[in-house]
Amino acid sequence: MNINNPTSGSPPSQCAPSVEIVEPLDGSTFPTGTPVTFVARFDDDKPQTDSPIHPIRWRLGGPQGTVFSQGVAVQRVFNNAQSQTITVDYGSATDSVTFDVIQTTNESPTASISSPQDDASITDFSTQPDVTFTASGSGTDPEDGQLSGSSLQWSYRMAGNQNWIQAGGGNSKSLTLRDNTCFGPTTYDIRLTATDSEGLSDSEIIQVNIRGYIC
Repeated sequence: MNINNPTSGSPPSQCAPSVEIVEPLDGSTFPTGTPVTFVARFDDDKPQTDSPIHPIRWRLGGPQGTVFSQGVAVQRVFNNAQSQTITVDYGSATDSVTFDVIQTTNESPTASISSPQDDASITDFSTQPDVTFTASGSGTDPEDGQLSGSSLQWSYRMAGNQNWIQAGGGNSKSLTLRDNTCFGPTTYDIRLTATDSEGLSDSEIIQVNIRGYIC
């Protein structure tokens, strides 16, 4: 994933716009004829807004490629078996993802995180600043049925970071995350990836807000 998020040229009181593709993951594989979902996360140069102030444009190829859709979450079907690069732009910021489209009769699995809920707040001051909780989920595949064990992989990262930390496999996983701030919760991305016997995969990503530090 290649991100271009300019940080210069904005007034001191504002931040430059940024954008990140959170779905699909770099290096994913999809069968031909299957809708691929693209999801972006943006941050604005306009403080305190939840709505985009720039168009979120999805392009085939690089930053100068043809626009095929606009919006935070879009879909596209690819009928040719080949490597694809998709770029999203938001104001002056861009991000890209590369994945493979393959010819197969196998259908992709589905990953689902059941607990905690997206944007959940998890608080525990007893072991500050670390907070331990259990994440649970499942994976289903049209050909393989219910997935388990190493077919389900958990990972996490602090929100805004690019590198995922692998946490291991299984339907549930105990995670210990650290609250790094006195003034509010620390937000983490939690990811569950399901992979079937043919190597096709799907991921679900949620965010949790960890509070375990008393100043």
